[in-house]
Amino acid sequence: MNELTERDSLLVERYTLMTWATRHLRGVTADSVSAPDQAPAHELPAHARGILERLRYWHVRWTSTEGRYAGGFVPVCKAWLKGDPAYGFPPGKAFMVLDKHPDGAAFFVRDADAPVDSACVMVARAGEEGNATTVGATLADYLEKAMDWHFAARWWTGAAEAAEASRWLAAQPPVDQFAVRVVAVEEVTSASLRALRLRWLGLQHRQEVAKALKLEPGAASDIAALDAELAPPRGLMRRKEKAVRKALLMSEQTPEDLQRFFWTQASPGDATLVVLDVTRLGTAHLGVHALRPQAQHLAQLLLDAPGAGALLRMIGERVTGEEARDDARDGSMIGKRPTGETLVSDRPAGVERVRFALSMPDEALRGVVLDTFIDLSGAAPPQGKVRGRVQLAAVLPRALVPEGCVPGAAWTSGAFAFTGVMINGGVMQSG
Repeated sequence: MNELTERDSLLVERYTLMTWATRHLRGVTADSVSAPDQAPAHELPAHARGILERLRYWHVRWTSTEGRYAGGFVPVCKAWLKGDPAYGFPPGKAFMVLDKHPDGAAFFVRDADAPVDSACVMVARAGEEGNATTVGATLADYLEKAMDWHFAARWWTGAAEAAEASRWLAAQPPVDQFAVRVVAVEEVTSASLRALRLRWLGLQHRQEVAKALKLEPGAASDIAALDAELAPPRGLMRRKEKAVRKALLMSEQTPEDLQRFFWTQASPGDATLVVLDVTRLGTAHLGVHALRPQAQHLAQLLLDAPGAGALLRMIGERVTGEEARDDARDGSMIGKRPTGETLVSDRPAGVERVRFALSMPDEALRGVVLDTFIDLSGAAPPQGKVRGRVQLAAVLPRALVPEGCVPGAAWTSGAFAFTGVMINGGVMQSG
């Protein structure tokens, strides 16, 4: 695989984030388009090889539901042409169609006798290729500018309608994926969290833990007995500790992982447990095969809670501060016009990343989501199906709990969680 520069890597990440988000916005019809077979790598400019290789499966054409706005990017890159009468390039120029626009196209263009790597990116209306506009020396330049406009049709002209389309797309909320209801909000202690962890383990897991602790078979249903045996965190003999990790399928993890699993140390006396009942509404689903759900998924659900301003600000500061490399290249759906005028500015880049990224390590939300829980005590769904309803919980610093997050409160969420759309286009059914 061709190497990427740091800038190219950030652009690829930003591009995949943007295309994935576009497919899940309300009021947007997005078609995932397979790119045609492209020219061999050696026929592509060096600055484009690595990027095109990694964007192979991330192409999308979008339109607003009523058809007023449109955009997208599907690279062609099939072959170099010279003197083709269908295009108006002057003699002595070689060109390759990069991306087709509604009334024109983007091209790689070079002098016919110049090396392939010298090609720049130009855009022109159909029949006006002789007056093509150079938009970048590299594919990265082109993508950077196009993404600032959300690939809106005719973005390269700077036309008012392109800016309007870009603003419209950036302002669309995600499609509702889950109905969320708050079951409980309470202060926490390590003991209460351990009890919840045990209560929400599946019976089979509890049986394995009881066996590892050398308890009677019936102890698996006695949460208090299990808790009493586990209560002194340093009291477990190494042999038992290892057996418990194996019972919980944590064999590849460290004793410290088990320590954190059962003996969570809440943030200095200032942590709150939020228990949620979540019902599936859309295509996304929440995984139930892990002992601890992803912090990102709990954050996604809570971002849509009433009064989540403090959480939004903290996520925006924490994630953006660690990952953004410069002010408009951090993976945000937010775009900027080449003039520097911000198209949309009310959605922090870090929030966009948490909401739309396919996967985010828990470390990225350290200090925001302190711990997560999922209820695995019920029957598992039939093979090939996912749970339509599940209870989850998150431990948050008290100051970050949304103001409207009180027992009985309810809202809908556009959390992406795990995609329930299969390769064949079908949707996984709830069971």
